[in-house]
Amino acid sequence: PILRTKEEHEAVYTIMTVIPDISKQLSDEQMKEISKIVLREYWVKGSTVDASQGFYTILRGSVKPQTKYYKRLIGGNFISLPLQVTSSTSIKSKPTQFASSHMFGVGCCFGTLVPLPSKMKHEVLTVLTEENCDFLKIPSINYLKIKEKITKREQQAKEEVIHGSPYYQNWPLVFIFKLTAQLKWRKFPIDHVFMKEGEISKYVGFIKSGCCNAYRIIPALVKRPLGKMVKQMRQVLIGQLCQKQSFGEVSILLQTPSTYTLKGATPVELGLIDATDVL
Repeated sequence: PILRTKEEHEAVYTIMTVIPDISKQLSDEQMKEISKIVLREYWVKGSTVDASQGFYTILRGSVKPQTKYYKRLIGGNFISLPLQVTSSTSIKSKPTQFASSHMFGVGCCFGTLVPLPSKMKHEVLTVLTEENCDFLKIPSINYLKIKEKITKREQQAKEEVIHGSPYYQNWPLVFIFKLTAQLKWRKFPIDHVFMKEGEISKYVGFIKSGCCNAYRIIPALVKRPLGKMVKQMRQVLIGQLCQKQSFGEVSILLQTPSTYTLKGATPVELGLIDATDVL
């Protein structure tokens, strides 16, 4: 992997995004990181592949499961296929004694992203190559390292966006941690309305990027065509909230309607905490 170019890493990432068993288990961020460390392995016909410590995608060739379970998804669920039992096999036989008529070809997956306990390694997730094969392999240990790395990076980003707001700069970390556990990232388009004047906010928002305009409805004198001045209600720009600022907490905690309407002046990425998680 270290010898691959940036373009080759991007090509691997693109392949991963179209493989359902990978894209459904991993986030886009995880796939981008993992695309830099995946391996390509070559196995000759008749080889037994132990997939208890990695997740494999078949790029070329075909394989036949040698155990009852051939794949384990994140969450712990083992996947099996209906297996044909040989005449010499009893119900209590070991998984390795099962014979299957099913074969997997290009694009199919087997193995696990989470390493199996040592006592299970030789009982499940074993396949036999029916021809010379090329595999794309995600080593389980590398997946765990990347998952931990992204989790730490995500936690740090949440702490920074909360601590960046003037309201929270002096808060102890123990209370910041409680907020980060509830915070979720979301992206919004320009002109999205985050709060409406006269309504209680539905969430606390921490601005990670972008800016929001604050508007208030006030009476204003308007000149009519004949020169007569009349009073009308107008929505007027009263300010702007940008990166490292927050909104909604006062409205939620005091259960009072917002005194202004907040609308996206640019595309905005927020860290959101639902009102139900604050009260």
